[in-house]
Amino acid sequence: MDIAHKIDVMIGQLLGGHYQIIRPLGRGGLAETFLAIDLHLPDRPHRVVKELKPQSSHPLVLETAKILFEREAQVLYKLGIHNQIPALYAHFEEEDRFFLVEEFVPGHDLSEELIPGKQLSENEVIDLVRDLLEALAFVHQNHVIHRDIKPSNLIRRETDGKIVLIDFGAVKQVSTQVLNTQGQVSTTIVVGTPNYMPGEQQHGNPQFSSDIFAVGIVAIQALTGVPPAQLPVDSNTLEIIWRDRTSASPRLANILDKMVRYDFRQRYSSAVEALEAVNELRKPLGRTIPYFKGSGGKPVPKTLWWTILGGGVGAIVLGLLVSQLIFKPHLQSIPYQNSQLGIELQRPETWDFKDTSSIIHGKSVEFTPPITDNSGNTQTKLTLTKEELTSNQDLAEYTEALKKEIINNNSQSQIVSEGQYILAGKTGYRLIYTHTQDGKELKCMQVWFLDNFQVYSFNYQAEVGKFDKDLDIVEEMIKSLKLTQS
Repeated sequence: MDIAHKIDVMIGQLLGGHYQIIRPLGRGGLAETFLAIDLHLPDRPHRVVKELKPQSSHPLVLETAKILFEREAQVLYKLGIHNQIPALYAHFEEEDRFFLVEEFVPGHDLSEELIPGKQLSENEVIDLVRDLLEALAFVHQNHVIHRDIKPSNLIRRETDGKIVLIDFGAVKQVSTQVLNTQGQVSTTIVVGTPNYMPGEQQHGNPQFSSDIFAVGIVAIQALTGVPPAQLPVDSNTLEIIWRDRTSASPRLANILDKMVRYDFRQRYSSAVEALEAVNELRKPLGRTIPYFKGSGGKPVPKTLWWTILGGGVGAIVLGLLVSQLIFKPHLQSIPYQNSQLGIELQRPETWDFKDTSSIIHGKSVEFTPPITDNSGNTQTKLTLTKEELTSNQDLAEYTEALKKEIINNNSQSQIVSEGQYILAGKTGYRLIYTHTQDGKELKCMQVWFLDNFQVYSFNYQAEVGKFDKDLDIVEEMIKSLKLTQS
């Protein structure tokens, strides 16, 4: 089937039961992307549907692809909570094809801004790099390498002008698996884009600093107006030669030089480290102001000591912020067992718990973190519930019924993301959504699975602005669940 005919066939097709294809958005060697509408939601919002198709239909290849797809989808769900990364709403498999359903971000990609021969100002480039690194720092803190940063994978969001990171490279491995001559499944294609991909990544050894290289190349392209393929390389050092193409300040040029070093060990090790260096560009250098008369009548230079002092305070504050991002305090976990629920898990020692079982909602326990403000109460809580199925439902039927119940109970509920989730060794489902309660906007993550005609369900709830604060702790608690009765 040729490409044009396949696109015609896809238009109007219903995928996953409720995503109707409208038009193509893009096509690459490893994936095809379409714009769709979600027919299950009242306002029929736009969604991006990405199809990943393995190169081989051999059962071993498909099984490997399925494992990779499930693993990388779980990563995308986690990353999608960041404001500059599209939310993943669903992932599913149909007829040996793998599909991701993502948030549609209105805007344009940076290839429309980075036109050959057009140079952006230094301030514009600094803003671009900082914006990109802020999103990438979150990615790296979650131990993920993007692998394919380039202008066409950077969306300038229409609503606020922020940069949105799309098209993570690791998930494309689903489409690179083949069966070799020894009957083993192997990868045939290195994920990434030439000229934005450094040497170690081309050799199958991507690092966090590989992403930093790509960011530096994008910045140099913006500063010089020269596509990276046209930038010369020093034959002795293998370093990129670019400074003669721009009048950028030495401070910025030195940072970009470090970002694109040939040896990945000489680059910034992560986006957090690179972001620190870029943020320093906005701080004024120490300087001397005009002379004033001293008590002896001689001119005395008055140094801006308060600038230095302010810089010192700023460095301390920045250090504290970075330490919070990188060195989050380790919470001591202790075992928790509940014979009524037939479970055990690990919980933070500082978190309280109480039995919240009821005749209507079944057996349940509620975990809450310590209160850190003066309000005396908190909306943050994680509830684990076990209840009997009221009918002979499978996971898909139960999931659809629960989603309808959520919408019916609060018409302002908005689903942020959804998809399969592996819990206690069983296939379950995860749903993240927002809703209002008592005038407050809350964000919820609900995870559930079925076992022996019973539903086990976690429900994490927090105010929207506080949802991310305890998310890592909550996910560790959920992942530690073990059934002691079945």
